[in-house]
Amino acid sequence: MTTGRKVALGIGALWVCVVSAALAAQGLSASAGTVEGPWVGVGMAGGFALLAAVVYATMQLPQGIPLIVRRLVLLAGMAGAFWGMGTLTRALYALTL
Repeated sequence: MTTGRKVALGIGALWVCVVSAALAAQGLSASAGTVEGPWVGVGMAGGFALLAAVVYATMQLPQGIPLIVRRLVLLAGMAGAFWGMGTLTRALYALTL
């Protein structure tokens, strides 16, 4: 297994942890309301960082997988990255109120 594939598996594990934590923190996030101040930047920076990692990990998928499947994995990964980081940011914001 090459180093790129190992990094991609680590990114996949990170994505699963973020989405699982966001699912667990959904109730807390719903009580936060609108996020204000520097928290918006924190959420966007985290979302873009995880998004870039998901794009890299998707590029490491084997070429034998059909292109449509790789694109669907990329779509689900990007949506999960932004949703998960947004939910976690709102949950952390709710804890600081």
